Amino acid sequence: MSSRSQLIRFIVYCAVVIRFVVGGYNVVAGANEWINGYDESVLPLLIICGALLAILCGILLFIGAYRNDHTFVLAYLLITTPVLLIITGYLVVMCYLAAIFSALLAISLFGDWLIHIAVFVFYLELKEKYRHRKNQNTQLENQVYQRERTSTF
Repeated sequence: MSSRSQLIRFIVYCAVVIRFVVGGYNVVAGANEWINGYDESVLPLLIICGALLAILCGILLFIGAYRNDHTFVLAYLLITTPVLLIITGYLVVMCYLAAIFSALLAISLFGDWLIHIAVFVFYLELKEKYRHRKNQNTQLENQVYQRERTSTF
């Protein structure tokens, strides 16, 4: 395995840990606000749902990385890409936020996009490995077929 692949795999596993930690914290924080009545709006429920979605994405990404299965990584990308685009668009539209708050959000969002790009590169590598294995299996099947065919004559 090349050092580039090891670095990408490390970033993917870091993304899994981030999804679990941030998701778990947000579930607890949202539940605390909702149960104790600090916020009577629907926002705590949205925070909890978003956090559970982040945990689900972390599970999909972990399974894909552990099993080297590109379909789980693709599912992760299909879930997180629209969410990341919506959050980015919202922050661009709501650019009047306080300077420190928006700077922290911008750094966090930049980190999310970097992780997202690394996961996409990881997906492409897994898909290429899958395609290569499939081609090898097809070649082996063709060789076996040719041997069987020539041995019957």
